[in-house]
Amino acid sequence: MKKLALFAALTTVLFATPADAQDEDVVKYFQISLWPSAQVYDKSYSIHGVRLSLLYGVNRDMIGFDFGIAQDVGRDMKGVQLGFFSWVRRDCVGWQHSFFGGVKRDMKGFQSGIINGGRDVWGVQWGLFNGATAVTGVQFGIFNKTTWLNGIQIGLLNIATDNDNHPILPIINWNF
Repeated sequence: MKKLALFAALTTVLFATPADAQDEDVVKYFQISLWPSAQVYDKSYSIHGVRLSLLYGVNRDMIGFDFGIAQDVGRDMKGVQLGFFSWVRRDCVGWQHSFFGGVKRDMKGFQSGIINGGRDVWGVQWGLFNGATAVTGVQFGIFNKTTWLNGIQIGLLNIATDNDNHPILPIINWNF
């Protein structure tokens, strides 16, 4: 009976929802979600720790380890994100590995998967199809596309549209 009471007390402390969640950036350290309407904490909360999205999870910011089938970060992601479909609506710093990985603004770090996308990429994109507006670093895949390149593209087809000398090259493309 004491173990049950201790479990109930710990569960209440860990999963209690304060009333001011909508006012400020309230941080929680663990999140489990089945769907946005069926997750432990509302999507307005930021998670600084571990998030497990069994089907689809949404939160404000994510710092730490994010694992699941489909993840949606409303603002910034810092850490490791592993899933089938991963979307960050602002900036991502760290490693994003997904079947489809997308970052609306800046991707700083390592992005890997089948299809990778970001606006400004600083680091490495490694996948079958990589796309970005600007790349400072390396794109490695079958098809690589960017507008502005300061680095190297390695793949069957490499496109850097603002590269005056060679905007399209097979195997390797570069601009420094």
